[in-house]
Amino acid sequence: MNFDELIQTVNDGGFTRLANPLEDLFLREMPDPYYRFWRCVWRKTIGWQQTAAFISNRDLAESARIRKADVGRCAHVCQLGGILAYVPGRKGHENSHFTVLPNGLPDKEGMSSLSDLFAAVKQVTGEESRYRAVCRNRNYRFTNKEFCARVKWWVSMDMTMDEKDIDAYHAVHPVEYRRPGTKGLSVPPGGTLGPESEE
Repeated sequence: MNFDELIQTVNDGGFTRLANPLEDLFLREMPDPYYRFWRCVWRKTIGWQQTAAFISNRDLAESARIRKADVGRCAHVCQLGGILAYVPGRKGHENSHFTVLPNGLPDKEGMSSLSDLFAAVKQVTGEESRYRAVCRNRNYRFTNKEFCARVKWWVSMDMTMDEKDIDAYHAVHPVEYRRPGTKGLSVPPGGTLGPESEE
């Protein structure tokens, strides 16, 4: 099959345009679950020739093959980076509203900020193990608010802190964990609540 035939086949089957600078950055640096979440939102908006759409978290979780509970976190992080506007739906009543690139394509400085953001996410989630103080209790999950607060803190520190800096932060900012049946509990880094069950 030559190039023209291949392109015709792709066009006939349907395709979604990509923003190459963003795609290059995301492929290189965006953590995998966040990238799969982003691509699903992109297809359900730009793929249907619109910049915004109401989408259920369950549909996104199934399409991206991530946990439903992680959809909100991915959305909050993308919103933190300015590449998504996210309005959560009310549970059992309405879908969440997603708007891609609400401020247009990021410029060079914006791309650099996104790179820093993704590096911070990897640190907070423990993909890169320098942020060990946060990962001591691997059975717990940060609330989205707490997670984003720590991502912003990591970026603001220019990723130059050492273990003493991290311990100092936790001494005055206890970790807020969410578990089923609770409204959020504040637990110091060395504390324990017992194992967390899946939502």
